Amino acid sequence: MNETISKDIIAEDGTITVSEKDIIAVNLAMKERSETQVFDVGDLYMHSTGCIVNLEVKIKDVHPNKRAALGIILTEIDKDGKEHSRGVKTFTVPAHSEASCCDIVVKNIKFALPDDLNASREESQKSCCRRNLRVRTVVHHIDGECSVNG
Repeated sequence: MNETISKDIIAEDGTITVSEKDIIAVNLAMKERSETQVFDVGDLYMHSTGCIVNLEVKIKDVHPNKRAALGIILTEIDKDGKEHSRGVKTFTVPAHSEASCCDIVVKNIKFALPDDLNASREESQKSCCRRNLRVRTVVHHIDGECSVNG
């Protein structure tokens, strides 16, 4: 007989153990003196699906010997146009030592988007559907010529 097991456990110390939902347990009995046997355990469905968004940004005209602060905000837009936060990242971009301003490329800015937070899909859709995302960026130099003390 098949049974569905679903356990999400929050321990006293606050750690969370997340198990796959809808795990199917099937009892099997091997025939005596049988080295191999084929069993049909039924249909299995993918769990913990989602995607990883990998962004790249080019910061234009970064001044020499000045660091830059880069901020990235990722949101998802639902069918009604409402935005849902999906993450914020900030970086200190190291100063370069070129003779003049140059462009700096920042790669591999990753956001994990679990499917259970997919605001883009309709209720009837399964996983693996299109996601409507919006990225906002802000950048500025950190090191300046002016003094804080006047």
